[in-house]
Amino acid sequence: MLTLAGETLASRVSSSLVVTMGFPELMCTNMAEYEEKAVHLATNVSELRELQAKVRAARATSPLFNTRLRVRHLEAAFLAMTKRWLEGLPPAHMNIGEAMKRTPPSLASTRSSSPFKRTRTPSEPSAASSMNWS
Repeated sequence: MLTLAGETLASRVSSSLVVTMGFPELMCTNMAEYEEKAVHLATNVSELRELQAKVRAARATSPLFNTRLRVRHLEAAFLAMTKRWLEGLPPAHMNIGEAMKRTPPSLASTRSSSPFKRTRTPSEPSAASSMNWS
């Protein structure tokens, strides 16, 4: 639960998780603060148990632990990326919530009719024209 913000991926992810779940007080910015909070929680068992109960309760309502929602967001992202690719657009940053609003349900229904038939833009050479046949 207690985390130390730092330069590594693991420390950034853990810091992000505790803040997103609503427990910014569990993120420490330096080793002295981390040690102080760790000792405080270790010596105040009732406070530690209360905090653990709050974290367990937050897990039940947090979008971070809502697998169905995360899967829907991931599917929406894949559909939005596929739609961009089919339109000949380059990769770009996107907001998944916005992608869920913009991705038409009809794109998902085209799976059986192969949505991967991409049309080339006029400036894009065909694979055959760029091959060296000699």
